[in-house]
Amino acid sequence: MKAYSYDLRKRIFNHSLNNPVSETARLFGVSINTVYLLKRLFLETGDVRPRASSREYDHLISSEGELYLQTLIIEKPDITLEELRREYHQAYDVDVSMGTMFNAVKKLRFSYKKNVL
Repeated sequence: MKAYSYDLRKRIFNHSLNNPVSETARLFGVSINTVYLLKRLFLETGDVRPRASSREYDHLISSEGELYLQTLIIEKPDITLEELRREYHQAYDVDVSMGTMFNAVKKLRFSYKKNVL
């Protein structure tokens, strides 16, 4: 979820200085907790700008791994996600969740509707 704009944050904070938190939250259409968090952020940092995101992480499925998955799916169109996980684990020694594998397949723009006889 994206952070509220700096302008809105300033207006919420300024209004909350002279008015009850519940009234401020209702006026701006935010939760009461948002108003409390903005006040606490101001006390800690001196500003209401959002903190910098520190969500940098390595992806478990590399671009090389995506190419490997793509060739597997083309060779075996009826391969299941569980089989893909096992094959990927054998090839790269990286264990990924079903959700990660699903997202990787979705990113490669493959659908997973199986052919039923």
